[in-house]
Amino acid sequence: METDRDRVVASARAVLSASERRRTDMTTRGFTFVADEPHNGALGEGPTPTEYLLMALASCSDAAAVRRL
Repeated sequence: METDRDRVVASARAVLSASERRRTDMTTRGFTFVADEPHNGALGEGPTPTEYLLMALASCSDAAAVRRL
C-alpha cells in the first residue's frame, strides 16, 4: 500500500542486446559493459557474469561498511 510518504529511492534498467554467443553487451545510465564467457583458454572481452555478481556484492558490502563508520 502506497502512502504520500513512499518514494522511489532507486531504480535500474539494463538493455541487453544479442550480439555474440558468449558475449553480452549491457547499457545502463549511459555506461556500457561487456560480459563474456571465455572459452578455449582465451581471456574473453570482459568479466564473466559471475565476476560481475561478485563485484556488485563487494561494492554493496563496502558501501554498507563505510556508512557505519
